Amino acid sequence: MKKSIMFIAALGMLVAAASCRKDTVVPVSFTVNVDESALVDVPLPEAYTVSLTNLSTAEVTTMETENSVATFSSVVPGLYTVSALASASENGVSYNFSGTASSVEISVEGQEVTIEVTAAESGSLVFKEIYYACSGDYYIREQFYEVYNNSDATVYLDGLCIAEIDYYDQVTKAPYNWQIENPEKYVFASDVWQIPGDGTSYPLEPGESVVIAEWATDHSMESLNPGSAIGDLSSADFEAITGETTVGTTVITDNAAINMEHPVMAYSLPQWLTSTGGATMVIFYPEHELNSENMIAAEGLYGGAREIPVEWILDGVNAVSDETMIQYKGLPDNIDAGTIWVGEAYCGQSIARKISETKEDGRIVYMDTNNTTNDFEVMDKPEIRRNGAKIPSWNTWAN
Repeated sequence: MKKSIMFIAALGMLVAAASCRKDTVVPVSFTVNVDESALVDVPLPEAYTVSLTNLSTAEVTTMETENSVATFSSVVPGLYTVSALASASENGVSYNFSGTASSVEISVEGQEVTIEVTAAESGSLVFKEIYYACSGDYYIREQFYEVYNNSDATVYLDGLCIAEIDYYDQVTKAPYNWQIENPEKYVFASDVWQIPGDGTSYPLEPGESVVIAEWATDHSMESLNPGSAIGDLSSADFEAITGETTVGTTVITDNAAINMEHPVMAYSLPQWLTSTGGATMVIFYPEHELNSENMIAAEGLYGGAREIPVEWILDGVNAVSDETMIQYKGLPDNIDAGTIWVGEAYCGQSIARKISETKEDGRIVYMDTNNTTNDFEVMDKPEIRRNGAKIPSWNTWAN
């Protein structure tokens, strides 16, 4: 009997050992080829930074190309996003180069993928900081979006639009199927807010920023959100309301900040509220007047959305809910090839753009590679005009 028990135990150990050997993951080599055939009349970069993002673990592995090729010698098999980034300048103009392949299954030794890269000029206006997560007990009115002049020339904000992109059906867990020809040429928004002005009303000098608050008030008041992560937003330059109104028991006061216009709305709300679980944002100048007529339909989206040509977009940020949403991006790669997320909704964290360099005159230039993964970082506490961004002279209530 004792011998039988020992035999069974030994057999069990052998089976377990065999099972362990069977489950051992063997890394493989993987090659990324960068295709530059679409690049015309732009300077070619010396090398590209190629990144492999594991969609299960969110782990990122990077390396530089040699002759437009990057070979990773040891990659754990799995599902990946593969991206290539670079920058170059010519005659004072800076260009960002990017390309991405989504949901690439790496499984065999010596596998290859080719990524076509495109080029875009670095923009003058960029998102500098975005606070969408909010804080407190489901308090949702303290969100803000800061836009910065990252160039060395004056920019006029008159007519600038800001929108949160609609792209993903939370019920079906799939991207919307837009009922329009060539949907890949557009992004879509059910709400668009616009800065007013006659064309020269709101100049933004190099190194200055504007804060667009959903409500430009002191959110730390006892009647609102005493533990507010951001606190007082009464110095904001613009607020996304059209006038004083009452929502439930809360009076949405009209403050010193300039009221924005609301040319596109799929449904009537007195105040703009964006997602607290990841807001994909864009800024753009429309080439014609916007309205809410003949909105583009998509199954599962109430009221439809306004189409926004990708070529209009100055800057965009793919903020998602968590690492499981990396493969679902609302913006094309030439606008934003990356993603970012904070801890969770109502965590009080923000996302802020990283510093690229500081000029001799003290002006900060922020990273702008059209890849949020590289350009932004998560901040434990939101802050307007972080790093000493200047306030426009026409904002007399903050100066």
